[in-house]
Amino acid sequence: MKKSAFNLDAFKAWLTDCGAVLIAPTSQWEILRVQTCDGVQVVYRNAKDVQTWPEPLVVAREAFERGNRMSLSPDMRARKKLRHLVEEIAARDGLWCWFCEAGFLGPDSGEVTIEHLVAKSHGGPDHLSNLVIACKGCNGLVGHMSVSEKVAIRDRKRGYAAVAA
Repeated sequence: MKKSAFNLDAFKAWLTDCGAVLIAPTSQWEILRVQTCDGVQVVYRNAKDVQTWPEPLVVAREAFERGNRMSLSPDMRARKKLRHLVEEIAARDGLWCWFCEAGFLGPDSGEVTIEHLVAKSHGGPDHLSNLVIACKGCNGLVGHMSVSEKVAIRDRKRGYAAVAA
Protein backbone atom coordinates (compact mmCIF):
# COMPACT_ATOMS: atom_id res chain seq x y z
CA MET A 1 0.00 0.00 0.00
CA LYS A 2 1.42 3.36 -1.05
CA LYS A 3 1.52 6.05 1.62
CA SER A 4 -0.10 9.32 0.52
CA ALA A 5 2.00 12.49 0.41
CA PHE A 6 1.83 14.77 3.43
CA ASN A 7 -0.29 17.86 2.71
CA LEU A 8 1.54 20.74 4.43
CA ASP A 9 -1.13 23.30 3.51
CA ALA A 10 -3.87 21.15 5.08
CA PHE A 11 -1.66 20.69 8.16
CA LYS A 12 -1.21 24.48 8.45
CA ALA A 13 -4.99 24.96 8.23
CA TRP A 14 -5.47 22.29 10.91
CA LEU A 15 -2.88 23.96 13.16
CA THR A 16 -4.74 27.27 12.83
CA ASP A 17 -8.07 25.57 13.59
CA CYS A 18 -6.46 24.13 16.74
CA GLY A 19 -5.42 27.61 17.91
CA ALA A 20 -1.79 27.74 16.78
CA VAL A 21 -0.44 30.92 15.20
CA LEU A 22 1.44 30.60 11.90
CA ILE A 23 4.55 32.80 11.65
CA ALA A 24 6.40 33.72 8.46
CA PRO A 25 9.60 31.71 7.93
CA THR A 26 12.80 33.65 8.57
CA SER A 27 15.12 31.71 6.24
CA GLN A 28 15.03 29.62 3.09
CA TRP A 29 15.57 26.48 5.21
CA GLU A 30 12.39 26.86 7.25
CA ILE A 31 9.32 25.16 5.84
CA LEU A 32 7.07 25.88 8.84
CA ARG A 33 7.24 28.28 11.79
CA VAL A 34 4.36 28.22 14.26
CA GLN A 35 3.63 29.41 17.79
CA THR A 36 1.86 26.87 20.00
CA CYS A 37 1.33 26.25 23.68
CA ASP A 38 4.85 24.76 23.65
CA GLY A 39 6.41 27.96 22.27
CA VAL A 40 7.67 28.72 18.77
CA GLN A 41 8.30 25.55 16.76
CA VAL A 42 10.23 25.46 13.48
CA VAL A 43 10.44 22.70 10.86
CA TYR A 44 13.68 22.89 8.88
CA ARG A 45 14.88 21.27 5.66
CA ASN A 46 18.48 20.93 4.58
CA ALA A 47 20.07 21.13 1.13
CA LYS A 48 19.15 17.48 0.50
CA ASP A 49 15.50 18.29 1.38
CA VAL A 50 15.65 16.24 4.61
CA GLN A 51 13.23 17.70 7.16
CA THR A 52 13.81 18.13 10.90
CA TRP A 53 10.63 18.26 13.00
CA PRO A 54 10.59 19.30 16.69
CA GLU A 55 8.88 16.81 18.99
CA PRO A 56 5.77 18.96 19.74
CA LEU A 57 5.05 19.23 16.00
CA VAL A 58 5.68 15.50 15.51
CA VAL A 59 2.94 14.87 18.09
CA ALA A 60 0.66 17.42 16.39
CA ARG A 61 1.33 15.90 12.97
CA GLU A 62 0.42 12.44 14.26
CA ALA A 63 -2.85 13.82 15.68
CA PHE A 64 -3.55 15.55 12.34
CA GLU A 65 -2.92 12.33 10.40
CA ARG A 66 -5.26 10.39 12.73
CA GLY A 67 -7.96 13.05 12.28
CA ASN A 68 -7.84 14.12 15.95
CA ARG A 69 -7.92 17.65 17.33
CA MET A 70 -5.77 19.17 20.06
CA SER A 71 -5.56 22.52 21.80
CA LEU A 72 -2.47 24.34 20.56
CA SER A 73 -3.30 27.92 21.49
CA PRO A 74 -0.32 29.85 22.88
CA ASP A 75 -2.70 30.93 25.68
CA MET A 76 -2.58 27.32 26.94
CA ARG A 77 1.09 27.79 27.85
CA ALA A 78 0.16 29.76 30.97
CA ARG A 79 -2.47 27.15 31.88
CA LYS A 80 0.15 24.38 31.65
CA LYS A 81 2.39 26.29 34.06
CA LEU A 82 -0.50 26.69 36.50
CA ARG A 83 -1.61 23.06 36.27
CA HIS A 84 0.72 21.87 39.04
CA LEU A 85 -0.52 24.66 41.33
CA VAL A 86 -4.17 23.80 40.59
CA GLU A 87 -3.39 20.15 41.34
CA GLU A 88 -1.81 21.08 44.72
CA ILE A 89 -4.79 23.22 45.70
CA ALA A 90 -7.22 20.51 44.52
CA ALA A 91 -5.41 17.93 46.66
CA ARG A 92 -6.00 20.18 49.66
CA ASP A 93 -9.52 21.51 48.94
CA GLY A 94 -10.97 19.37 46.15
CA LEU A 95 -11.47 20.27 42.50
CA TRP A 96 -14.38 22.67 42.89
CA CYS A 97 -14.96 26.38 43.29
CA TRP A 98 -14.18 27.57 46.82
CA PHE A 99 -17.10 30.02 46.58
CA CYS A 100 -20.03 28.28 44.87
CA GLU A 101 -18.77 24.66 44.96
CA ALA A 102 -19.15 24.19 41.20
CA GLY A 103 -17.13 21.14 40.16
CA PHE A 104 -14.56 20.91 37.36
CA LEU A 105 -13.74 17.98 35.09
CA GLY A 106 -10.01 18.44 35.55
CA PRO A 107 -7.23 20.91 36.34
CA ASP A 108 -7.05 21.94 32.67
CA SER A 109 -10.71 22.97 32.52
CA GLY A 110 -11.07 26.39 30.95
CA GLU A 111 -13.28 27.47 33.86
CA VAL A 112 -10.65 26.85 36.56
CA THR A 113 -8.99 29.99 37.92
CA ILE A 114 -6.85 30.65 40.98
CA GLU A 115 -8.02 33.30 43.44
CA HIS A 116 -5.86 34.98 46.07
CA LEU A 117 -7.78 35.18 49.38
CA VAL A 118 -5.75 38.24 50.31
CA ALA A 119 -5.55 40.05 46.98
CA LYS A 120 -2.10 40.73 45.55
CA SER A 121 -3.08 44.41 45.42
CA HIS A 122 -3.51 44.24 49.22
CA GLY A 123 -0.10 42.60 49.72
CA GLY A 124 -1.28 38.99 49.48
CA PRO A 125 1.44 36.43 48.71
CA ASP A 126 1.48 33.78 45.98
CA HIS A 127 1.86 31.16 48.71
CA LEU A 128 -0.32 28.04 48.54
CA SER A 129 -1.99 28.99 51.85
CA ASN A 130 -3.37 32.18 50.21
CA LEU A 131 -4.72 30.47 47.08
CA VAL A 132 -8.04 28.77 46.30
CA ILE A 133 -9.66 27.42 43.15
CA ALA A 134 -12.53 29.51 41.80
CA CYS A 135 -14.72 29.41 38.72
CA LYS A 136 -14.39 32.36 36.34
CA GLY A 137 -17.71 33.86 37.46
CA CYS A 138 -16.87 33.86 41.17
CA ASN A 139 -13.31 35.03 40.60
CA GLY A 140 -14.60 37.96 38.59
CA LEU A 141 -17.21 38.76 41.24
CA VAL A 142 -14.87 38.91 44.24
CA GLY A 143 -11.99 40.72 42.52
CA HIS A 144 -10.01 42.78 45.06
CA MET A 145 -12.41 42.37 47.99
CA SER A 146 -11.16 41.78 51.51
CA VAL A 147 -10.97 38.24 52.92
CA SER A 148 -14.01 38.81 55.13
CA GLU A 149 -16.04 40.00 52.12
CA LYS A 150 -14.95 36.95 50.15
CA VAL A 151 -15.90 34.60 52.99
CA ALA A 152 -19.30 36.32 53.26
CA ILE A 153 -19.91 35.81 49.54
CA ARG A 154 -18.84 32.17 49.82
CA ASP A 155 -21.20 31.60 52.76
CA ARG A 156 -24.06 33.30 50.93
CA LYS A 157 -23.47 31.24 47.75
CA ARG A 158 -23.32 28.03 49.76
CA GLY A 159 -26.50 28.96 51.62
CA TYR A 160 -24.97 29.27 55.09
CA ALA A 161 -26.89 31.41 57.58
CA ALA A 162 -25.15 34.56 58.77
CA VAL A 163 -23.69 34.26 62.26
CA ALA A 164 -24.73 37.03 64.66
CA ALA A 165 -21.82 38.84 66.25
